[in-house]
Amino acid sequence: MNRYYLGIDLGTTYCCIYYYDEKKHVAEAIKDQDSSQIASYVSYNKDDVVYGSVAQNQVMNNPENTVYDSKRMIGKKFSNPDFQIDRQNWPFNTSQADDDSIRINVSARGKKLNLRPEEVSGNILRYLKATAEKVIGECSDVVITIPASFDEIQREKTIFAAKEIAGFKNVALLDEPSAAALEYAQNLPPNSEEKVLIFDFGGGTLDISIVEISRNKCKVLKTKGNPHFGGQDIDKILVDKFKADFEKKNRVTIDPYTLQGQRALLSLKMECEQLKKNLSQKLRCEIKHPKLFNGYDLEGTLSRKQFEICIGNILTESLNMVIETIKEVNLTRDNISQIILVGGSSQIPAVADNLKNYFKISPINSIQPLEAVAKGACLQCFNIHKAHGFDPNFSETGIEEIDPNDSSATMSSDSTPPPIQRKKTFTSPVLADNPEPEAPKPKPQPQNKTKSSDSEDIEENPSTQRRTRRRNWNESSSDSGEEHPKPKPKPKPISESDSDEVEKPKPAPPSIQGHQIKLVEKVNLSFGVRIQDDKFSKIIDSGMKIPAKNSRTFTTTVDYQEYIDVAIFQGESENALENRFIGMITINDIPKRKKGEVDAILELSIDRSGILTLNASIDNKKVQYVFNKELGANEQEMSEIRSNLEVIRDPMEEFNRLSSRITGLNEKLRAKYRKERNNPQCIKLRKRVEELLDNIQFDEAPSQDEIKQLVQQMQEAIRDIYTAFPNIDE
Repeated sequence: MNRYYLGIDLGTTYCCIYYYDEKKHVAEAIKDQDSSQIASYVSYNKDDVVYGSVAQNQVMNNPENTVYDSKRMIGKKFSNPDFQIDRQNWPFNTSQADDDSIRINVSARGKKLNLRPEEVSGNILRYLKATAEKVIGECSDVVITIPASFDEIQREKTIFAAKEIAGFKNVALLDEPSAAALEYAQNLPPNSEEKVLIFDFGGGTLDISIVEISRNKCKVLKTKGNPHFGGQDIDKILVDKFKADFEKKNRVTIDPYTLQGQRALLSLKMECEQLKKNLSQKLRCEIKHPKLFNGYDLEGTLSRKQFEICIGNILTESLNMVIETIKEVNLTRDNISQIILVGGSSQIPAVADNLKNYFKISPINSIQPLEAVAKGACLQCFNIHKAHGFDPNFSETGIEEIDPNDSSATMSSDSTPPPIQRKKTFTSPVLADNPEPEAPKPKPQPQNKTKSSDSEDIEENPSTQRRTRRRNWNESSSDSGEEHPKPKPKPKPISESDSDEVEKPKPAPPSIQGHQIKLVEKVNLSFGVRIQDDKFSKIIDSGMKIPAKNSRTFTTTVDYQEYIDVAIFQGESENALENRFIGMITINDIPKRKKGEVDAILELSIDRSGILTLNASIDNKKVQYVFNKELGANEQEMSEIRSNLEVIRDPMEEFNRLSSRITGLNEKLRAKYRKERNNPQCIKLRKRVEELLDNIQFDEAPSQDEIKQLVQQMQEAIRDIYTAFPNIDE
C-alpha cells in the first residue's frame, strides 16, 4: 500500500503543505485556491467558519471576527510587552484571563467565544489537515515546523493545537531552519563538505542557523532567533510612515478605536504589504487608495532606497544576529560557503545585499524560499516513519549529538527518501471544518500540604557544586556552563546601487539527488532551576544532544519533610526571573526520615520536538509528583475548548468526513477478520461498524440532532478500533 508523509509549515502569515509520495519518490505541494501559500487567517461568521484566502478577504467586512497572527500570540501571557504592542494593531478584540493568558473574543454561529491562541492555530491546522485529506486521504501523522526560538511552552501549545484541536494522532515538531537545511542537503552530492548559513526571515520570526554538511550528515551547529521579528514589523514601519504623511497632509487623525479608523488602517496595511512586495521587483512604486479616510485619497511614492532607509534598523539588527551566531560557534565569515534565504521577508533585495556585502558571496537560489520548510518537514516525516516511528525519545530518527571529531554516521538505507523527482502540485477545494479530537485526561492537581519552611531560596557553593535550599533541602549536581557571547560587532553599512538592473543571486551548481542524509539537532535554550538570589542553575544546557537528559539531586534539610518544590525555567540569562518560567514541580511521597537522609532525584528530558518531560525518584524508585505548568489547561478549560470546538466545526462536514473514514476502516477490519477469524475484538468491532454503516444511509435528510448523534457514534467507534488495533493502517 502506498503511503504519504505530511509536512506543514505553520507560518505567521502563510502556511504551506507538502507530502512525500513513497511510491513515486516525489515531494509534492498541495494547493488551496490555486496557491501553495495558504493564508493563516480564520474568519468566524454568523453561519459558518472559513479559512485561508477566503477568510483573509473578509478582514474588511468582518474585522472584529477575522483572526490572524495566532503564531505571535501562542504560549504568551497577556502582560507580555510584545503582545501589548501587537494588540494595538489588530481589529479583533483580545482580553486577559484570570491566569494572565490571552483570550481572543469573537462571535461564531451566533455565539460569543473566548478563544485561546492555540485554539485559533488548531483551527488553521484542522483546515490544513482537511485540505490535505482531500488529496491524499486520511492523515494521522505530521511533522510541523516552528521557529527555532520557540520556547517549551510555545512548542507544547503547538502540539496541543495539532493533536487536541486539529485531530492529528502523532505530531513531531521540527525547527524551520533545520527543515530548510534538510531540503537543501537532500539535493547535494554525497561527498559534499559545506558550512551553510540558513537565513529564515518570515512574516513574524527570524531564525539564523549555521549548518555543517559533511559526508551525508547535516549538523545544525548553532541556531539563534527572535520569535517576534519579521515581515509584519516591516509592514508596521510602512503603515506608521504613510499614516503620519496622510494625517499631516489632510489634517486629520485616524482613530484606531473607531470602525472607520480600523478599516482605514486595514486598507493601509494591505496597501503597504503590496508596496513592500512590489519594491522587491521595482526601484520605485506608487501607493494609492481612494477615499482612505474621511473622503481623502491616499497617494504617495516610495523608492527602494527610501524603503531600505526606513527598515535600516531591522537590516542592521538581523545582520548583528548573523554575526553573533557565527562567533558563538567559533567560526568566521570566511568559513561560510553558502547562504540560503528562506521565508517571504528574505526576498527583500536589501536583505540579500546586506548578507552579500558582509560574506562577499551571493545567496543561492537552488531552493524555493516559500516552500523549502514544508518540503523538508515532509521528508523528515518520511525519515521518522522509516526509522522507528513517532517515539519522541528515540535518537536514531535523524537526531544525534554533535561531535566535531566524528564525520561518520548515516541512516539506514530505508530511512532516507529515494531520489526526489520534479515537484508536482495539486489543488483541493475550500473546506470549513474538520473533526473533534478526543480530549486529554485532566492533569492531577496538587494536594494541600504544609511546608516545613516558607523560604524558597537555594544556596550555591561554587567550590563544591553543592546547592542548598535554606531550611528545606539541598541540591547537588555537576553543572556544565557555557561561555556567554561577546558584544555584537558593528556591521558594515548597506551599500546602495543607482543601477536600474537588480542583481540576481547566483544559482547553485548542478546536484545529484537521493543520497542518505542524517539530520542533527540540539537544544536551543537551556533548562534549569532557580537557586539562591534568583540565580539560574542549568540542568540541560543549550547545545546538548537531542533527545537530551540530565538530573539533579535534592536533599531534605528538615526532619520528616513531606515534599519538595522546584521552580523550572528556560533561557540563557543568569537571572532566573529573566528566563521563561515553565512551571513548579512538587515531589511527593518522601519517606519520613531525618534531614539529609533522603535524596530525591529530578530528571529532565527533552524529546526531539523540544518538549520537556520529568521524572522523580527516591532510593532508585519512581515517586509521584505534580507538575503545575505555566499556562496549562485544567479540566474546566478543556471543557471550554471542547465546547468552542463544537460551535466552530460544521456537523455535516464532519459527518461526511467520518462516513468516508469509517467505510475505509470497515474494509481493513474485513481484511483483518479474514486473517484472524477467532479474534473476538475483531468480530465485535466489525459487527458494530456494519450496523453504523447501515445507520448512516438515509432516505430523507437527517435532522441536526441525528447528525450529531451519528458523528459521536462514529468518533467512538474509530477510537475503539485504533485502541484495539493501533497498527490497522499499516
